[in-house]
Amino acid sequence: LVSSRGLNIWYSAGFQGADVVIATSSLSELDMDTFWWYYNHVVSRAEYVLYAYQKFWPSSQMQEDKLVAILTSHEIVYSHQSAEGKTVTVVFRKRVWKSSPF
Repeated sequence: LVSSRGLNIWYSAGFQGADVVIATSSLSELDMDTFWWYYNHVVSRAEYVLYAYQKFWPSSQMQEDKLVAILTSHEIVYSHQSAEGKTVTVVFRKRVWKSSPF
């Protein structure tokens, strides 16, 4: 991820999206305002997201909120728990929305 001090400069330089976003123990540690900036500008535009987090840090509710947000645009392809179930690594793939025939 890009340092939060230079987010807008970096984004305005022409970020168009990414094939993969690697957010291992970074996105999960952000406060919710900064997380939403990254989600709206980076994560939602990526084809794949590698996301790792600790279930209870900074809080289990914050982790749940972030997972729910990511699941609005991506689906889980792979998930693995380690450290006696305290750490989770997830691979997400961008959802393909099929248009309705109606």
